[in-house]
Amino acid sequence: MRIVIVESDHDSFAPEQELARERGVELEIALSDDLDGLIENARGADGILMQYARLTPDALDRLAGVRAIGRYGVGVDTIDVAAATARGIAVCNVPDYGSEAVSDHAIALALSADAAALRRMRHGAILVNTSRGGTVDTAAVVDALRDGRLAGAALDVFETEPLAQDDPLLGLESVTLTPHAAWYTEESYRRLKRSTLENVIDVCSGVRPRVILNPEVLVP
Repeated sequence: MRIVIVESDHDSFAPEQELARERGVELEIALSDDLDGLIENARGADGILMQYARLTPDALDRLAGVRAIGRYGVGVDTIDVAAATARGIAVCNVPDYGSEAVSDHAIALALSADAAALRRMRHGAILVNTSRGGTVDTAAVVDALRDGRLAGAALDVFETEPLAQDDPLLGLESVTLTPHAAWYTEESYRRLKRSTLENVIDVCSGVRPRVILNPEVLVP
Protein backbone atom coordinates (compact mmCIF):
# COMPACT_ATOMS: atom_id res chain seq x y z
CA MET A 1 0.00 0.00 0.00
CA ARG A 2 1.36 3.40 -1.00
CA ILE A 3 0.04 6.61 0.52
CA VAL A 4 1.31 10.06 -0.45
CA ILE A 5 1.07 13.32 1.47
CA VAL A 6 0.57 15.58 -1.53
CA GLU A 7 -0.17 18.97 0.03
CA SER A 8 0.20 20.45 3.51
CA ASP A 9 1.77 23.36 5.35
CA HIS A 10 2.97 21.22 8.27
CA ASP A 11 6.62 21.52 9.15
CA SER A 12 7.04 17.90 10.27
CA PHE A 13 5.42 14.56 9.50
CA ALA A 14 6.91 12.49 12.30
CA PRO A 15 3.52 11.23 13.66
CA GLU A 16 2.50 10.01 10.20
CA GLN A 17 5.85 8.33 9.63
CA GLU A 18 5.58 6.64 13.01
CA LEU A 19 2.11 5.30 12.22
CA ALA A 20 3.18 4.17 8.74
CA ARG A 21 5.97 2.08 10.30
CA GLU A 22 3.52 0.59 12.80
CA ARG A 23 1.08 -0.39 10.05
CA GLY A 24 3.66 -1.48 7.47
CA VAL A 25 2.62 1.17 4.97
CA GLU A 26 4.75 2.93 2.36
CA LEU A 27 4.36 6.63 3.10
CA GLU A 28 5.77 9.20 0.70
CA ILE A 29 5.94 12.95 1.31
CA ALA A 30 5.74 14.71 -2.06
CA LEU A 31 4.31 18.17 -1.50
CA SER A 32 3.08 20.51 -4.20
CA ASP A 33 1.34 23.87 -4.02
CA ASP A 34 -0.27 23.58 -7.46
CA LEU A 35 -2.89 21.14 -8.68
CA ASP A 36 -0.91 19.71 -11.59
CA GLY A 37 2.02 18.92 -9.32
CA LEU A 38 -0.30 17.40 -6.72
CA ILE A 39 -1.88 15.10 -9.27
CA GLU A 40 1.50 14.08 -10.66
CA ASN A 41 2.77 13.27 -7.16
CA ALA A 42 -0.36 11.22 -6.48
CA ARG A 43 0.24 8.96 -9.48
CA GLY A 44 0.20 5.32 -8.41
CA ALA A 45 -0.95 6.07 -4.87
CA ASP A 46 -3.68 4.09 -3.14
CA GLY A 47 -4.51 7.05 -0.92
CA ILE A 48 -3.52 10.68 -0.49
CA LEU A 49 -3.43 13.18 2.36
CA MET A 50 -4.03 16.88 1.71
CA GLN A 51 -4.98 20.08 3.49
CA TYR A 52 -6.13 23.03 1.38
CA ALA A 53 -6.17 21.84 -2.23
CA ARG A 54 -9.44 22.21 -4.14
CA LEU A 55 -10.47 18.88 -5.64
CA THR A 56 -13.12 19.44 -8.30
CA PRO A 57 -14.72 16.70 -10.42
CA ASP A 58 -12.11 17.31 -13.12
CA ALA A 59 -9.29 17.00 -10.60
CA LEU A 60 -10.78 13.83 -9.17
CA ASP A 61 -10.94 12.35 -12.67
CA ARG A 62 -7.17 12.76 -12.83
CA LEU A 63 -6.54 10.88 -9.58
CA ALA A 64 -6.66 7.48 -11.22
CA GLY A 65 -6.30 4.60 -8.78
CA VAL A 66 -6.69 6.71 -5.65
CA ARG A 67 -9.13 5.00 -3.31
CA ALA A 68 -9.14 7.38 -0.36
CA ILE A 69 -8.52 11.05 0.37
CA GLY A 70 -7.68 12.13 3.89
CA ARG A 71 -8.14 15.81 4.71
CA TYR A 72 -6.12 17.35 7.51
CA GLY A 73 -8.89 19.07 9.45
CA VAL A 74 -12.63 19.30 9.90
CA GLY A 75 -14.04 21.12 6.89
CA VAL A 76 -14.23 19.45 3.49
CA ASP A 77 -15.67 22.34 1.49
CA THR A 78 -12.64 22.19 -0.84
CA ILE A 79 -13.45 18.61 -1.87
CA ASP A 80 -16.43 17.74 -4.06
CA VAL A 81 -17.58 14.82 -1.92
CA ALA A 82 -20.46 13.90 -4.23
CA ALA A 83 -18.08 13.71 -7.19
CA ALA A 84 -15.65 11.63 -5.14
CA THR A 85 -18.47 9.27 -4.19
CA ALA A 86 -19.49 8.88 -7.84
CA ARG A 87 -15.91 7.88 -8.60
CA GLY A 88 -15.69 5.41 -5.70
CA ILE A 89 -13.22 7.52 -3.72
CA ALA A 90 -13.61 7.63 0.06
CA VAL A 91 -13.28 11.04 1.72
CA CYS A 92 -12.23 11.18 5.36
CA ASN A 93 -11.69 14.06 7.74
CA VAL A 94 -10.92 14.43 11.45
CA PRO A 95 -13.85 16.28 13.03
CA ASP A 96 -12.90 15.84 16.67
CA TYR A 97 -9.12 16.19 16.89
CA GLY A 98 -9.21 19.58 18.61
CA SER A 99 -12.54 19.63 20.42
CA GLU A 100 -11.09 20.16 23.88
CA ALA A 101 -8.54 22.70 22.68
CA VAL A 102 -11.19 24.72 20.83
CA SER A 103 -13.59 24.74 23.78
CA ASP A 104 -10.80 25.83 26.13
CA HIS A 105 -9.82 28.55 23.70
CA ALA A 106 -13.41 29.76 23.40
CA ILE A 107 -13.65 30.13 27.17
CA ALA A 108 -10.33 31.96 27.25
CA LEU A 109 -11.50 34.33 24.54
CA ALA A 110 -14.70 35.04 26.43
CA LEU A 111 -12.74 35.81 29.60
CA SER A 112 -10.19 37.91 27.71
CA ALA A 113 -12.93 40.32 26.56
CA ASP A 114 -11.92 42.43 26.30
CA ALA A 115 -12.73 42.69 32.01
CA ALA A 116 -13.70 46.34 31.75
CA ALA A 117 -16.06 45.51 28.92
CA LEU A 118 -17.64 42.74 30.95
CA ARG A 119 -18.34 45.18 33.77
CA ARG A 120 -20.04 47.53 31.33
CA MET A 121 -22.14 44.93 29.50
CA ARG A 122 -25.13 44.74 31.83
CA HIS A 123 -27.45 44.89 28.82
CA GLY A 124 -24.90 43.90 26.19
CA ALA A 125 -23.36 40.68 24.96
CA ILE A 126 -20.02 39.28 23.86
CA LEU A 127 -19.68 37.33 20.63
CA VAL A 128 -17.16 34.47 20.58
CA ASN A 129 -16.47 32.56 17.37
CA THR A 130 -14.07 29.61 17.14
CA SER A 131 -15.96 27.67 14.45
CA ARG A 132 -15.89 28.90 10.85
CA GLY A 133 -15.30 32.46 9.74
CA GLY A 134 -18.29 32.50 7.42
CA THR A 135 -20.76 31.93 10.24
CA VAL A 136 -20.27 35.55 11.35
CA ASP A 137 -20.90 38.65 9.25
CA THR A 138 -17.79 40.65 10.15
CA ALA A 139 -19.19 43.97 8.92
CA ALA A 140 -22.29 43.46 11.05
CA VAL A 141 -20.10 42.70 14.08
CA VAL A 142 -18.16 45.91 13.58
CA ASP A 143 -21.40 47.92 13.32
CA ALA A 144 -22.82 46.25 16.44
CA LEU A 145 -19.66 46.98 18.40
CA ARG A 146 -19.60 50.60 17.32
CA ASP A 147 -23.21 51.30 18.26
CA GLY A 148 -23.05 49.34 21.53
CA ARG A 149 -25.34 46.43 20.66
CA LEU A 150 -22.32 44.19 21.33
CA ALA A 151 -20.11 44.88 24.34
CA GLY A 152 -17.25 42.91 22.87
CA ALA A 153 -16.16 40.25 20.38
CA ALA A 154 -13.52 37.54 20.55
CA LEU A 155 -12.77 35.86 17.23
CA ASP A 156 -10.38 33.11 16.16
CA VAL A 157 -11.71 32.66 12.61
CA PHE A 158 -12.57 35.14 9.88
CA GLU A 159 -14.32 35.30 6.53
CA THR A 160 -11.00 36.10 4.86
CA GLU A 161 -7.73 34.93 6.37
CA PRO A 162 -5.39 36.47 7.19
CA LEU A 163 -7.13 39.72 8.07
CA ALA A 164 -6.19 42.69 5.93
CA GLN A 165 -4.07 45.30 7.67
CA ASP A 166 -6.85 47.85 7.25
CA ASP A 167 -9.64 45.61 8.55
CA PRO A 168 -11.84 47.67 10.90
CA LEU A 169 -11.74 44.91 13.52
CA LEU A 170 -8.10 45.76 14.17
CA GLY A 171 -8.99 49.27 15.25
CA LEU A 172 -11.52 48.34 17.92
CA GLU A 173 -10.48 48.11 21.57
CA SER A 174 -13.38 45.85 22.48
CA VAL A 175 -12.13 43.02 20.23
CA THR A 176 -9.79 40.09 20.94
CA LEU A 177 -8.39 38.39 17.84
CA THR A 178 -6.40 35.17 17.54
CA PRO A 179 -5.03 33.70 14.26
CA HIS A 180 -7.19 30.60 13.71
CA ALA A 181 -5.21 28.84 16.42
CA ALA A 182 -7.93 27.59 18.77
CA TRP A 183 -7.41 24.03 17.63
CA TYR A 184 -3.73 23.88 18.40
CA THR A 185 -2.14 21.95 21.21
CA GLU A 186 0.69 19.46 20.83
CA GLU A 187 -1.77 16.67 21.63
CA SER A 188 -4.44 17.77 19.13
CA TYR A 189 -1.83 18.33 16.41
CA ARG A 190 -0.49 14.81 16.83
CA ARG A 191 -4.02 13.39 16.91
CA LEU A 192 -4.90 15.23 13.71
CA LYS A 193 -1.89 13.88 11.85
CA ARG A 194 -2.18 10.28 12.96
CA SER A 195 -5.96 10.14 12.52
CA THR A 196 -5.85 11.57 9.00
CA LEU A 197 -3.46 8.87 7.90
CA GLU A 198 -5.16 6.13 9.89
CA ASN A 199 -8.50 6.74 8.16
CA VAL A 200 -6.89 6.40 4.73
CA ILE A 201 -4.94 3.28 5.70
CA ASP A 202 -8.14 1.66 6.95
CA VAL A 203 -10.02 2.38 3.72
CA CYS A 204 -7.20 1.00 1.60
CA SER A 205 -7.00 -2.07 3.86
CA GLY A 206 -10.69 -2.84 3.43
CA VAL A 207 -11.51 -1.77 7.00
CA ARG A 208 -14.19 0.77 7.82
CA PRO A 209 -12.37 3.86 9.12
CA ARG A 210 -13.34 5.68 12.27
CA VAL A 211 -14.54 8.64 10.20
CA ILE A 212 -15.74 8.60 6.60
CA LEU A 213 -18.03 11.07 4.87
CA ASN A 214 -19.23 8.72 2.14
CA PRO A 215 -19.34 5.15 3.51
CA GLU A 216 -21.33 3.99 0.47
CA VAL A 217 -18.06 3.72 -1.48
CA LEU A 218 -16.73 1.02 0.83
CA VAL A 219 -16.58 -2.47 -0.60
CA PRO A 220 -18.97 -4.75 1.38
